[in-house]
Amino acid sequence: MMEAMGLILKRNTILIASGPSHDPERKHLFVVCTDRSQDGKHLLVPINKCRGTKPDETCILKEYEHKFLKEESYINYRKSRVEPGDKLSLGIKRKLFIPHVEVNGQVFLRISNGICLSPFTPFWVKKFAGCVDR
Repeated sequence: MMEAMGLILKRNTILIASGPSHDPERKHLFVVCTDRSQDGKHLLVPINKCRGTKPDETCILKEYEHKFLKEESYINYRKSRVEPGDKLSLGIKRKLFIPHVEVNGQVFLRISNGICLSPFTPFWVKKFAGCVDR
């Protein structure tokens, strides 16, 4: 999980409110994909359930691959975010964001490789992640 000093590290996971307008308190699990950048930001990717949608098949996760998952899910690279580390730390401190168990190394490698591989990853995210020249 997060270190005591509020330091956000890659492989961490955070529950962040990102529900629809009729359910604004619904939280999604996001994986932190980068350590803090030079300008203090992190790349996060959300995990969504496969049910009811045709998922991005770049990185499918089985329920046993993370403690939070209850069914087959996928990394929704289309909805990637870049967030300031200070905002994430403050959100955790204020209990608006909930830190969760980090992903293991093998799962994280699949997730992070998918940033560059997914046809749904926005170009600006690929630039931030170093997939393409800046």
